[in-house]
Amino acid sequence: MRTHRRLLFTGLLLFAGLLTLAWVAYQPATIPVDSIAEEPYYQNPALLEQAWANPVATAYRDGFEYQINW
Repeated sequence: MRTHRRLLFTGLLLFAGLLTLAWVAYQPATIPVDSIAEEPYYQNPALLEQAWANPVATAYRDGFEYQINW
């Protein structure tokens, strides 16, 4: 009876180890993303005014609300 428990425990431990190894091996690679905050066009007042002058933007300019993420 004791041998069966040891075999069961060893098998479960091996299975958990294999699942962990598979989970680590198949993680997607992270892709570095460059921030636009360092670009000269980021929040450029002249470009923002030009964007708000577009027909669709003028429809939302007065009633546009930003989403607040807590």
